[in-house]
Amino acid sequence: MVLVFASTHAAMAAEDALREAAIALQVIPLPAWIAADCGLALRLDESDADRAREELRRRDIHVRGMHLEPA
Repeated sequence: MVLVFASTHAAMAAEDALREAAIALQVIPLPAWIAADCGLALRLDESDADRAREELRRRDIHVRGMHLEPA
């Protein structure tokens, strides 16, 4: 699962929030198959997606999109 944000600041805030919530993730360059303004994205396991979405909502961090990676 790839999470995309409107800004680098939002991506970094999301990284901090999800690490504090013990959700494993990787910071990655924005994949070419996703069009967005921010050059960073977060990759996490699909099984953590709901928990991550709730944690970010609780902290008022807006996710522009959540995308499944192509096979």
